[in-house]
Amino acid sequence: MLTRENYAHGEKLSKKLTDGYRKTVNKVGIQGYVVSAGANGVLMLYPKEVRNYRDWITIDTELWRHYWFAMVNRGVMPQPHWWDEQWTISVQHTEADIDKHLAAFEDVAPALARAQERTAGVALAGTWRMDPTNSSSLPLGAASVAIEVFQVHEVDRPREPGRRRQLRRFR
Repeated sequence: MLTRENYAHGEKLSKKLTDGYRKTVNKVGIQGYVVSAGANGVLMLYPKEVRNYRDWITIDTELWRHYWFAMVNRGVMPQPHWWDEQWTISVQHTEADIDKHLAAFEDVAPALARAQERTAGVALAGTWRMDPTNSSSLPLGAASVAIEVFQVHEVDRPREPGRRRQLRRFR
């Protein structure tokens, strides 16, 4: 990016992505915020600005994981795979790339907001109540939202009445 034109291009796209995320976060009521600096930015799924280590260790990393996989399932890798990484805009990104990214986030965001409502207080306490009938590490209440987020691009298969769909872990 070492030219004025490329920096201007990257900053313009970064502003568009950041503004689009903020608009969606506010519209759907996600407890979180977006921060950007130059070509980098991040969605923080935390109700207030992280100020210290105590804030940092209580961030809902499972919810973030659902966000990341849901975005990847829609053809967008929002950032490297971990919640404390940032997205980076390069000279290769186009307005169409940013539009696709924002469309994917608009699709995913309502389910994230519902997951936060269902697990309110649990993540901030730093502990998860586990569902003993489910072997995954999803917090109680978020499992159905996570499955809802992931199955959008899954082929519908007939299943027995009353049988729950299981979410495969991707590690």
